[in-house]
Amino acid sequence: MKRLWLPLVLILFIAVLFVFFVDLEAVAGQLRQARWPTLAAATVVLLAGLVVYAVRWRYLLGNKPGLPAVFHAGNIGHLGNMLTPIRAGEPARILVLGRQPTVTTAEVASSVVVERIFEQLARLVGLGGAILFGVGLEFSPTTAAGTLLLLAVALGGLFWLVNRRALVLAVAPAWLARLPRLSEERARAVLAGLLDGLAAAGSPGRLAAALLLSLVSWFCYVAFHYLVMVALGANQTAGERLALSFAALALTPPSAPAMPGIFHGSLVGPLVVIGFDETLLTAYAVVLHALEMGLVLLLGAWGLSQSPVSLQDILSVARKKEIGD
Repeated sequence: MKRLWLPLVLILFIAVLFVFFVDLEAVAGQLRQARWPTLAAATVVLLAGLVVYAVRWRYLLGNKPGLPAVFHAGNIGHLGNMLTPIRAGEPARILVLGRQPTVTTAEVASSVVVERIFEQLARLVGLGGAILFGVGLEFSPTTAAGTLLLLAVALGGLFWLVNRRALVLAVAPAWLARLPRLSEERARAVLAGLLDGLAAAGSPGRLAAALLLSLVSWFCYVAFHYLVMVALGANQTAGERLALSFAALALTPPSAPAMPGIFHGSLVGPLVVIGFDETLLTAYAVVLHALEMGLVLLLGAWGLSQSPVSLQDILSVARKKEIGD
């Protein structure tokens, strides 16, 4: 019950903050100025990003499931994360795709672990882009080389972990157990799943290709965020729009959709603190989430209609944590 009520209380708290600290009439005026053709183009770009997201997940699974099945499972996962406070999306998509005859549930779960790593690396790149454009720097061959070097080091670190599996499992769990609410046994189980997923991904070339697909999907997401800012008609430079797009993407990526209220608070709160206008940010958050929710609802409903798994099965697995355990 705590997992159910705490998000709802947080949403209510965020709504109260918006009422008291944001000029909602000014936000409404900003929304009325939005350019619908540009918003339509942004939605198409977002759809392209979700397709590439599915292509990457299928690639991590050795291209064994069909792309439609992977696409539908991913969208069901997005729907579950966006609409349920217990974040049912991850177990839901594992359950749905695990019913395919070409893959096992264990393979799907391992691929999701690796996929989450790539998403976190992409979020770091998004944060770097926000800082880069936020301080007025230009994207140059030097900064591009620095980004590639960072990604190469990250990939090298992942393969070092795989090749030193015994050492990692012997030493790391005791250190991780110092974190609150994390036992050594649980840390060992999580690390073992992570290393199994990385090993199943294959060669360095395969992981590099998966990382490239991650960057392509996130390029689509950046374009989506940027086009929404253009559609709002904000009086900003291209650099300022890019800085805001990267920052918003690092905080609330479409690949990890949040519930209404939590999405808006996660986006507006941190960026207001560093100096962005709260009226523009609120309008931006409203439009971003409306487009994401509309597309995710349609695609998720389509995915459920094509899936042999019922919504009740998904919620049951999410509550019992059968897959996660």
